[in-house]
This record gives sequence, structure tokens and C-alpha cells, in this order.
Amino acid sequence: MSSAMQIAAGGLAGANLRLTAAAEQVARLDAGPGGTGRPDGSGLPEAVILDLSPTALDAIGAGTAFEADTIAARDAAETTRLLDVRA
Repeated sequence: MSSAMQIAAGGLAGANLRLTAAAEQVARLDAGPGGTGRPDGSGLPEAVILDLSPTALDAIGAGTAFEADTIAARDAAETTRLLDVRA
């Protein structure tokens, strides 16, 4: 595997981890004794204490990184194919 392909694969793995972490943050909304997201089990957290914007930014960033690394991997494969044809 070429170094460009290895770098792209590492980037894809990192983006996957970031997306998984963001998904886990959203899933934790159902945490708490009553599974409602509040320590006292009385309902969902109030909007003022629930801020998903960092999580949303992480998910968007991971998606963008995944797309960029996919393009890099595709380009590395295409370059390798072209070099093989010329050899």
C-alpha cells in the first residue's frame, strides 16, 4: 500500500472515531436513573443546559474529513493504476 493510501486510511479511521464519539454524546441524552437525561429522572434537560453545537460541529467535521480522505484514497489508487499502466 502506498504511503498516500496509508495516510488516507489513517484519516478515515480517525474520522470514524470522531463520528462515533459524537454519536455517543447524543446517545448519552438518555442517561440518568430514569433514562431521561436528568439526574432526578424528571424529564429531558432544559435547553439552557443542553448544548449539542460542539457535538454537531464534531459530526460535521468528521463527515468532511471522511469525504476528503475518501477522495485522497481514490486519487492515490488512480495514480498507482496510471503508473502501473505506464511501466
